[in-house]
Amino acid sequence: SFSSLSLVNDITGILPSGNGGTGINNGASTITLGGSLTTSGANALTLTTTGATNVTLPTSGTLVNTGVTTLSSLASIGTVTTGTWNATKIGLAYGGTNTDLSAGAAIGDILYANAATSFARLTGVATGNSLISGGVGVAPSWGKIGLATHVSGTLPVANGGTGQTSFTDGQLLIGNTSGNTLMKATLTAGNGITITNGNGSIAIAYAPTIFQATGTAAVTTTSTTDVALSTPMTITPGAGDYLVFFTAVVSNSNGGKGVIMSIYNNGVQIPYTQIQATPGLDNDKNTIATNAYITGLGAGQPIEIRWRAEANTASVTNRSLIVQKVN
Repeated sequence: SFSSLSLVNDITGILPSGNGGTGINNGASTITLGGSLTTSGANALTLTTTGATNVTLPTSGTLVNTGVTTLSSLASIGTVTTGTWNATKIGLAYGGTNTDLSAGAAIGDILYANAATSFARLTGVATGNSLISGGVGVAPSWGKIGLATHVSGTLPVANGGTGQTSFTDGQLLIGNTSGNTLMKATLTAGNGITITNGNGSIAIAYAPTIFQATGTAAVTTTSTTDVALSTPMTITPGAGDYLVFFTAVVSNSNGGKGVIMSIYNNGVQIPYTQIQATPGLDNDKNTIATNAYITGLGAGQPIEIRWRAEANTASVTNRSLIVQKVN
């Protein structure tokens, strides 16, 4: 009798595609194509796997042709480790430079943005140059650091500078142990010394303060105690420190008897200044000299010469008292 064929029990072999089959043995749940899998129309071909099922792609040939313009995600295929990129430049939004760098580069070259969406290569230059900003919107460049335009702050002493930024006429740099710094200072005028500070110059002049009293007329004394030497030999120079010099030509009416003179400071004898000349003959003339250094002389206090005769009559002719201020 006749009955329906069982596709499981009554058929052997594989139904070819020409007879409406697939030409594929699907006994292991695997579809193997011996040729091409073609779809038509607007339908998309979707391969969906679950569990441990794998989809094996070919290792040669073309997987995606030029008709495909967008792949929504490559995350599922992992890391691409081989191959050559021959597509368009990768944009900034995707981690690229959007720049054709096929011309190559050299060690030391630097990439910089030359537009809002691209980069350019700044080639390296000789040693001793620095990367200098051109300003906002301007490309950088290599060059020397301009001390007048590219440096801020003050170079300290520890780095070979002065630590100073401004000076006035006549100021000098003076070392300061405290803090190991350089300080600004000007020269200070002293007695008889004037300082004139100019634009890049210092003029130092010395004009000492000197007082002098002199006499030439002969005067005599018979006093054996100190009396003022007339002319008078007295100078009141003002407060300060002074060098005092005195010389005179003296004689005595009796040979062998002396003429004694001393410098007085505000009425008080300066002991070491007492000097004596003793002529060998009557009225024989001798030169006498003495000097002193007086400190702390007060305003209105005089410096004077006093004298006396050892005996008989003392005489003096030419005489000079010089007082020089030193402080």
